[in-house]
Amino acid sequence: MIVDGCFLMELLIRLGDYIENQDTNSYNNDAILKTEEKILSVLNDVAMLENQIPFLVLKKLYRKVFPDGSEIKNDFRVANIVRQAFGYPLVNSSGGAHILHLMHLSTVEQSQQHEGKKAKLELLRCATKLHAFGK
Repeated sequence: MIVDGCFLMELLIRLGDYIENQDTNSYNNDAILKTEEKILSVLNDVAMLENQIPFLVLKKLYRKVFPDGSEIKNDFRVANIVRQAFGYPLVNSSGGAHILHLMHLSTVEQSQQHEGKKAKLELLRCATKLHAFGK
């Protein structure tokens, strides 16, 4: 699990760097980051249920390499690296039990934001209809 966690942390850190610096072509010799198809294939494997590594393991590995004085439960860095790699907005949340759980939480957060906007629009539409009928 530790070796898998090290691979995953390196992949996510490099992927975050790749996303930020796509213009530089510095990853042309990288076997995984060379093409978008390979990146998507690896990310699909990372998201599979049987490939989940507990966030606690990932956080401890990350803190060994990049020490931080904060408590581990308040360390959002690993969750933000995962969110960035999978294209979710960054928020101060420690994540879930593992990457798949974080993806679920991120999707629910986004859908709740959209539902709130949709409900607000529907209420406006209903009020407009009521006003048109003179009520």
